[in-house]
Amino acid sequence: MRHLRVGLAIMLMVPFAVLPAVEIHVSAAGNDNGSLNGNSKVGSKDRPFATVQRARDAIRELKRQGVPAEPIEVVIHGGTYFLAETILLTPADSGTKAAPIVYRAAEGERVVLSGGRRIAGPWTRQEGSVWSATLPGSDRDWNFRQLFVNGKREIRARYPNVDAQPPFIFGGGNQKDAITLKKGMIKPGWGSAQDAQVSIVPEWRFFNQLQTITGVDQASSVLRLGPQERHARIIDGSWFFIEGVREELDQAREWFLDTSARR
Repeated sequence: MRHLRVGLAIMLMVPFAVLPAVEIHVSAAGNDNGSLNGNSKVGSKDRPFATVQRARDAIRELKRQGVPAEPIEVVIHGGTYFLAETILLTPADSGTKAAPIVYRAAEGERVVLSGGRRIAGPWTRQEGSVWSATLPGSDRDWNFRQLFVNGKREIRARYPNVDAQPPFIFGGGNQKDAITLKKGMIKPGWGSAQDAQVSIVPEWRFFNQLQTITGVDQASSVLRLGPQERHARIIDGSWFFIEGVREELDQAREWFLDTSARR
């Protein structure tokens, strides 16, 4: 889940001394219905829009109507705005030196534009200390690898645990599509998990790569890996951890996504 925290301005194209002639307001409690042309109060501070996209489209409406060019400020009021898609600004959305277009947070207010999606619940207790929530829609609607709770990124169920000493295991094999481990280290669940991945530091050891586990060979103690990010060989001493395995959900605040059950 990606966030963009809006400070003084997203786009600044005008000296502070120049005051905008038109303000378009956006609020998380606003309403996207209505037209600036049909109702002058729509998009105002008292009747703000609900999304940045609607404010952008309102400016496009003004341009199509041939409204005299004048400075415009899109003032975004405090709150978290969950985005279903990327906010797209094209050259046609640009202002000019004489009539700049500025997107900014309301003075003194904290604005977050979030690419995440809220999981509303309800949450129910399962076995032991595990809680779960059923996700709406279909399994195609949900495929994520980061979960934030109260602004904190939580730990995807993993092995070894993040507080283990050391918090990773070592592999080798000199291949890009497989990791060879010591005998007896591989767990059967690693190969049957729906979305198990390794985060591994391969040769050269200045970056990590994420690769999906496609299967395990316990007899030869080998993890088979998918084609993603095959940038470098996995050499002796390459360190990694495994995440996205239900059986490794064994610590407080760890989480796991069951995509087939949408849970």
